[in-house]
Amino acid sequence: MIIDFQNSQLLYPWSWTSLYKIAGVSRQAVHKYKQRKEVKLIQISDMIKIVEKVRSKHKKMGLKKIYSKYSEEIPVGRELFLSMMLQRGYGIRRKRRYHITTKSMKNRYFSNLIKGMKLRAANRVWQSDITYFKYEKRHLYLTLIIDVYTRYIVGYHLDVNMLSETMINALKMALDNEQIGPDNDLIHHSDRGSQYGSDEYVKLLKSYNIEISMCLEAYENAYAERLNQTIKSEYLDFVHLDKSKPLTQQIKNEIKLYNEDRPHWNLPDEMTPIDFKNFIKTLPINDRPEMTLYTEVLDPQDQGLSPDSVLEQTEESALPDVLNQVEYLLISVN
Repeated sequence: MIIDFQNSQLLYPWSWTSLYKIAGVSRQAVHKYKQRKEVKLIQISDMIKIVEKVRSKHKKMGLKKIYSKYSEEIPVGRELFLSMMLQRGYGIRRKRRYHITTKSMKNRYFSNLIKGMKLRAANRVWQSDITYFKYEKRHLYLTLIIDVYTRYIVGYHLDVNMLSETMINALKMALDNEQIGPDNDLIHHSDRGSQYGSDEYVKLLKSYNIEISMCLEAYENAYAERLNQTIKSEYLDFVHLDKSKPLTQQIKNEIKLYNEDRPHWNLPDEMTPIDFKNFIKTLPINDRPEMTLYTEVLDPQDQGLSPDSVLEQTEESALPDVLNQVEYLLISVN
């Protein structure tokens, strides 16, 4: 029998006690259920505020990284957090776009010196690559240099072209930032782009006694390639939204966010690059985590999880389904 309580309450003098008895629950159970519902709504609201706060700076930071960074402030477990936020439209869709930024050399080529190399220190291997983004109807090119061990961006340069001068400026910044002198154990690794094999670029590297390494396949420059993808999809795609600051200042801010505020999946305790860089300075070299190039898994996408793949486990499942009907009746009467 289906009862329209709201329209029939004058014809059928149901008491609350009778209503709970029909539903098979107690008044106390209904009260506790409503309390849990209210607490859950507050929790969801607080979690949404955290996500939106992070996304105001890191436009496409994935939910897993957000949870890692703010787990102490999030009142539920990771899987439930992911499920709740994905169901509310806070997942990230990443686009695949292709644009050639490598002009391979025909004559000059250097061997791959880093494959299988083991690292326990910063400034042993740098990788460099070029990415691009569209800004005010034209393409701009950003050269990035990353320290492979710490994942710290040591140098970068923005330009309207991909000439070797752009890479040289990024390299000069890296050398200056990391205070690299002629007495070093550094290897510079890149793809076979003609810019990296230019006389001027090679001359600068050799003047600092930096060994030169190049790859044949894209995966052999994977750390720089992955960095490009992250910087582009999470930061560069949004620089056009802020017209209040010069573009160069925006890029500087985005690099700082990446280095100092964004958790990194493959660093211990998902540290930021700057935190890991400072952390290893406190450890003897033999106590530092060891990294073997090309054998570890790179940052996973944060989109490997769908709402259907996570089951939301809450206390509500302890109450019979008919309680939802009781809640409807209570709301209707009120």
